[in-house]
Amino acid sequence: MEPIFDGLQEFVRVAQTGGFTSAARMLGVTPSAVSKAVRRLETALGVALLHRTSRVVTLTAEGEHLLATAEPVVASIEEVRASFQEHAKGVLGHCRISMPSAFGPLFFGRVAAIAAKEHPGLTLEALVTDRYVDFAVERVDIAIRLGEPPDSRLIARRILTMDYVTAAAPAYLERAGTPATVQELAEHVCVGFRRQSGLVRKWDFHREATSPPIESNSAATDSEPETADAKAETIVPRGPSIDDPSTYRALLIEGVGIGQAPRYLLNRDIAEGRLVEVLPGASRGNIPLTCLFPRPLVRSPKVRAVINTFEHVLKMHIG
Repeated sequence: MEPIFDGLQEFVRVAQTGGFTSAARMLGVTPSAVSKAVRRLETALGVALLHRTSRVVTLTAEGEHLLATAEPVVASIEEVRASFQEHAKGVLGHCRISMPSAFGPLFFGRVAAIAAKEHPGLTLEALVTDRYVDFAVERVDIAIRLGEPPDSRLIARRILTMDYVTAAAPAYLERAGTPATVQELAEHVCVGFRRQSGLVRKWDFHREATSPPIESNSAATDSEPETADAKAETIVPRGPSIDDPSTYRALLIEGVGIGQAPRYLLNRDIAEGRLVEVLPGASRGNIPLTCLFPRPLVRSPKVRAVINTFEHVLKMHIG
């Protein structure tokens, strides 16, 4: 795009990303080129737009004023250009996607196959990790995340909401018996899933009218203080814990104990008899699956195409 003023697009990208290097990556040019373009814009306007130090770049008062006016203008012009490019050439480019380990192996192949057929000019790259990524440093375009988005500076598009299922292997249930109530879980080995924070995820159930609360001695959990919600019952797993979804699933299949996970992770094992659902209908709560991407990519054809493909695949296979 040819900026309305020389350097306007570069200035907006620097302001959005917080630095010349990250702005240069997004624009496909060198940091020096971005810096010179912004200098030319400052000269043309006769004001300093940025405070520059060796570590950070911040906006001056004039820069803040210009950004408020220029950001929607640059976004609109980029949208027009992108729509013409998309119409003329189709969706093009390279898209790097971060996704959790419980998700990537199950669904990325299907998404990549559809994208290759519908958008042959688009290449996908998967970064399978359960940690939060730095979009600018790691050049990530989209992050698929389970749970509520941690960063309000990103655009979040919720794809769907999934429920949890509690399950165990037939061998474990034959050995230890099948719990008939939530309270009986206290007599069983309950395998915990450890979050990135190091805390073990609590299990939520619908509370039976005659059921007393279940106590837990576990110190490192993500339990919240008890509330007045009489319909909810929370327990904390007392058995072994793991922070890897694939290993968590394997522990359950091997008969180590009872576990609770998003239904999509265990559905096939339940359908094929490797696991048996325990306390069906008692599990409470759900987990949102969200696509996150930086604000400057809100009108990117490749981002829109990839998210739409993910949404199609997930709604077809999860519901």
